[in-house]
Order: sequence, then C-alpha cells, then structure tokens
Amino acid sequence: GFRLLRPDWALRLKIETAQAVVKAEVVQRVTVTEGLLQARCRVLYTVEHAGVKTFRLRAPRPDVALVASGPGLARVQQVDATQGVWEVEMQAKREGAAVLDVVYQIPYDVGSGRASIRSLRCEGVDGQKGYLAVLAGGRLEVKAEQAVEGLEAEDPRAVPTRLGAGDLSGAALCFRAT
Repeated sequence: GFRLLRPDWALRLKIETAQAVVKAEVVQRVTVTEGLLQARCRVLYTVEHAGVKTFRLRAPRPDVALVASGPGLARVQQVDATQGVWEVEMQAKREGAAVLDVVYQIPYDVGSGRASIRSLRCEGVDGQKGYLAVLAGGRLEVKAEQAVEGLEAEDPRAVPTRLGAGDLSGAALCFRAT
C-alpha cells in the first residue's frame, strides 16, 4: 500500500510468474509373493503458488508398467521407455493437494531367494519423502539383507493415516524414506 502525496504519480511494477512448488509424500506397500513383488503406492502431492496439470513418475525399473488412478485423472502414458518415465495428466490444473494411486508388479527369481525393491520416484518435485512397508504373502519370510542408506526402520503404526496406506499391522518390515 502507498500513501499518495502528490496527484501526479506513476508506479512501475516488475511482474514475475510464480513457479509451482510441488512436494510429494509416497507410501509404497510391497507384498512379496512367490516370484512376484506386488506394489501399491499412494502419492500425495502438495502444490503451492501455482497450478500443475501434469506429474511425472519414474518406475522402479524401465521395463515396469505403471497403472495410475485417482480423482481428476485424464491420461497416463509412458514418455521415456529407456528411463521408465511416465506422465500423468490431470483434467484440470491442481493446486493444494492431488492424490494418485499407482500399482505395479515386478517378477523376481524365486531360486535365488532374493528380491530387490526400488523406489517409485516423483520427477520434477521439490522434495519427496515417504514410507515403505514390506508384507510377506503366503508362507514366505522376509528379512532385509543389509541397511540401506536413506531408509530408517519405522513402526508401521507411525505411518500417518492421512497418507491412506491402510492397515500396515501385518508388515514384516517398515521404513521411513528420508
């Protein structure tokens, strides 16, 4: 606000378009079955300062197909097959909160007795954090081979309910991704 001291005044303005600030929280719920890792992920985007119409996701492996759903979702397509990048387009620009549910499956060699879980990554965001819950399906026992940088052991009951992860009480392992 300005107080006018003279009747003949002029004010020059510098105008800049505000860039969107997008942060993502991801809960990955991976069920280990014989020969298959079944993942259900909930991605909660927080969009500030400007609207966003498209979000990009990087699959854990380039050959993995992502199936995304959520309110206001218009289209999902793979935009880079070599890197495994998928683009999710919304019907209209989103500001505030946007929620995506992503499902994928990764086969693994049962004979080796080992499977590798990699993160679903949100591309082009200003920050990503979240949780990983590993559940054992059938008569399998799941253990972590080694500590992983960026993952801290977490109590499954500590996962915030606002992230919509569901009941994680049966999780064999649970981590917080920092």
